[in-house]
Amino acid sequence: MRNGRRNWLRQGTLVGALIGLLIGFVWSLVAGPGPAYLAALPTATVQTGSAGLDRALTARDYIVLVSALYAVDGDKDRAQARLDQLGLKNGPETVADLAEAFLKEGQKKPLLVDLSTLARDLGGSRPALTAYMATAVPKPRPKPTIAAKGPAATATPAPPTPTPLPTVDWDIRLSVKLEPPVKIIPAEVKPGQTYWRLIRAWWQTPEEGHNAFHIFANVLNKDGVAISQPIIIENGGKRMIQPEPKPDTEYLINYPMAGTLGSYTCYVAGDWPSDRVAGLGLGFAKGGKDHTVFILLFQETVAP
Repeated sequence: MRNGRRNWLRQGTLVGALIGLLIGFVWSLVAGPGPAYLAALPTATVQTGSAGLDRALTARDYIVLVSALYAVDGDKDRAQARLDQLGLKNGPETVADLAEAFLKEGQKKPLLVDLSTLARDLGGSRPALTAYMATAVPKPRPKPTIAAKGPAATATPAPPTPTPLPTVDWDIRLSVKLEPPVKIIPAEVKPGQTYWRLIRAWWQTPEEGHNAFHIFANVLNKDGVAISQPIIIENGGKRMIQPEPKPDTEYLINYPMAGTLGSYTCYVAGDWPSDRVAGLGLGFAKGGKDHTVFILLFQETVAP
């Protein structure tokens, strides 16, 4: 177990390095001329979290990364703030321009979906992009209300603004390297309701996972301690996977995959709602059988 914890910490230190490598991967997907005015924009620096691995991106590459992150966290304000770092005159229109350029170049559908959806949600929709817009619209954050002022009205203090939850520790390769991409299906919860929230989703190549072919998962209580809570795996039917401690891993759920990418959906069993991770499976693309690994962490959470 102690060795497992060391491995977990070691993997955490590699996340920054992986993001740096992914920047090169995204560039290879989107390299091309695109809208001419993008070439004149300043570059943006991405903080990877590891010393010496901060990377400067072209505006084109940076916008693609912003759209991929928006597909994960659904935070429109954060996406707009990220775009503002480029000094764009009209961020939504620029995103739409880039999506249309990619459409003409015949780029891969996941890139078109992320860019088209971000453009729409920021107000830069285009008819040509409608077919590529994701149907699920991120839920807006609740805003405090204040009673109207007047002779007969008494000011009512606004309710406290809920503290937003931390961003999911999401391996961006799940969104940009796999075909079809892996997706989060958020649990439908009301403020104050307890549910199982996905807090981490990592992916490993055959080399990184030492040729394992498993879904590894832990369910944590509110204090971050792993508990014996079963997981549901869907693959045409439903199968409940019971926790089973093993000496060579810290993860209580160890599910061997046989189906290709896109086969499995995973979530926490029980009466509480749970976030779901959909599209898991072997390989880099549907039909592949490469031995890949998914690492998932769910935690007991109260919805803000």
